[in-house]
Amino acid sequence: MSRWHAEWCTSPTVQVGDDQVPRCMNCQTTAHARLKTADRPNPVPRIPKDEEYGSLNLSWPPTVTFTSGENATHPPADKGKDDQEAELASPQSSDSVVIDHDATTTLSSDEFRLAVLHAVGDRGKSYPIHVDLELHKDTQFPDYDAVLYTWVDENGNSERCHPIYVGDYWDITFQTKNCCDMLRYLRPSRGLKLVWVDAICIDQNNLKERAMQVAKMGQIYSRCSQGWAWMGNDLVRDDLQGLPERRWLHELGTTSGHTVSSSENNMSAEPRRMSADMDILKLLKRKYFGRVWIIQELVLAPRVLIPIGNVISAADHITARKLTTSEKESANTREFSWNDTEAPWLKYMAQGRIDGSGLWEIMALTAKSDASDFRDKLYGILGLLSFGSNSNPLQPNYAISARHMVIGFFAHCLVNDRNPQLFFAAQGHAAHEGVSWIPAWETQRSWEQVFVEPFELVYDFYQSGASDPEHRIIIQLKYDHFKRIGIQFIKSSGVPWMSVNIRLDVLKMEVRFHDERNLRQNFCQIYPWHRDITVDSNTGSISLWLTRLASVGSAPVEALEEFIDDLTLYRINTGPGQSFLIGSQHPLDRLLKHDDELFALDREVKLGSSNSDRLVFMVLRKQGDGRHRLLTCFSYLCFCPMPWLTTYEEPRFLNELQESVQVARRKIDRYTVQVGQTGVR
Repeated sequence: MSRWHAEWCTSPTVQVGDDQVPRCMNCQTTAHARLKTADRPNPVPRIPKDEEYGSLNLSWPPTVTFTSGENATHPPADKGKDDQEAELASPQSSDSVVIDHDATTTLSSDEFRLAVLHAVGDRGKSYPIHVDLELHKDTQFPDYDAVLYTWVDENGNSERCHPIYVGDYWDITFQTKNCCDMLRYLRPSRGLKLVWVDAICIDQNNLKERAMQVAKMGQIYSRCSQGWAWMGNDLVRDDLQGLPERRWLHELGTTSGHTVSSSENNMSAEPRRMSADMDILKLLKRKYFGRVWIIQELVLAPRVLIPIGNVISAADHITARKLTTSEKESANTREFSWNDTEAPWLKYMAQGRIDGSGLWEIMALTAKSDASDFRDKLYGILGLLSFGSNSNPLQPNYAISARHMVIGFFAHCLVNDRNPQLFFAAQGHAAHEGVSWIPAWETQRSWEQVFVEPFELVYDFYQSGASDPEHRIIIQLKYDHFKRIGIQFIKSSGVPWMSVNIRLDVLKMEVRFHDERNLRQNFCQIYPWHRDITVDSNTGSISLWLTRLASVGSAPVEALEEFIDDLTLYRINTGPGQSFLIGSQHPLDRLLKHDDELFALDREVKLGSSNSDRLVFMVLRKQGDGRHRLLTCFSYLCFCPMPWLTTYEEPRFLNELQESVQVARRKIDRYTVQVGQTGVR
């Protein structure tokens, strides 16, 4: 903020002239000069540059153990929010606005600001926007409205060049046109209105305050009286006389619903039905719904008001259900599903939370949303998890780079959520430098692909037979056929159907498991995969427990091309008379080399569980520094103790093999496996 008064002025008396520029009657100074010379801030604060691999200096989040040589930084057993806030960056930003006087008091961890909008009376809409800022405790505050808007308007304009005046001194802060249009619309006709606006109520140049306030946005939106969803000045009437109509959002587009003017150039024209101009599907196509920040705002606010035309449309916790019913009953609309819209998360509008969803599920639901700051793709949805003092271990940190945030996020998902699914999206052999175990994330497309559930390829005759006894008999006969020729399939529970010697390098011993129960108890109770996971703070390499299956004896041989969709079946020799069959979309015959190693990550399915989770198979390559690099992951493998494919080439048999494998595809066209540098114990 910039102050334009004389240095000695301590009792300002501000009036606005005919030119709509404020003037102090005490020091006889106007804001003209400061409006011309004050620095305009960048659209968003500068983001720290990504560090080079080898000197990443990783430390976030505190839920992950980071190591550097012999030293390890362990996450505390119970780390509160205040402790995490103390680790955040210095409040100075490299592109801070020049401040002549510190007009803003830094917030403590239990405070937030509200902006007070004053009525303009008959002074007109061109009258300058002026607000006062009030500090309130998190547990003691008046009723207030929250504003659900984006800094960028529908035309992509994010320039902060429009003045807003703050406090008794009318200090100047520059905001975007969209922000100013919204505040002009919300100014009361009389009295005052208390609102929470992130651009004004948070000091965006104070990184520590910004992180603290972003972390508590969940409670700010959930405790407001109502939220105003501002979608742009082009969507409202600027010639409205009197008060706007009030309607429910689910009436949008119905013959009994809203009306708007038929022409922007002919304001006296007869209004026509909103159904001719706007419905919910058309509304959802606005860029507004593609921004990540409005998601938690629309979900957590107990009531949402949307200005459309000359109407204020209201939405509550049952509006999404009513909209679904309304769209399905419409003669002009096909079967309606929120998942097919640009905003699938909107089905949770005003419900206060997204039921039954953890961090990974929420990230998948919101992956298509955009943000000016890439880090906000994560930070912008943390309020949806929870907003208790210690219930959400992830806190925003704007002092770290996007690369730092991404590696920390994926490590957190492995360590705390125990979600090895992300290995299927890892960069692997496609990572020419850096970390191979994390997915590609730099582009919007690659980020979305991270959260697309990969196809699953698994032979399970119990599931394949379903409830059809005849079909189960056929499947059983095929299983017996494979058993006779020595093929062992890995069940979805992750263990062989027949006992087999498994070499566990992580245990430095050889153990024979006679049945599924012993296999699970002996392996899982000793070294579950997620035990003692660490991340190297400099290189980003990860250390975790894996089960070594075998070494690649020679380059894989293509056994059957595209035997199911675009999956190719490869045979990998691992020793005299032993081989593995692997189904993959990657050219394993060109990718794998002699001495590459096959590993399995045991997902620790509970005994007796019907969960379809299975082993995650990995191919790793040794590096000169003693670490391994992840090449690819796959979910289908069968053990062949006899070299049957070298002599058995009858087409009928290959057809049976193709028919015997069940493929479960889940919303994916072309899946590209990707991963990085992995230190495996």
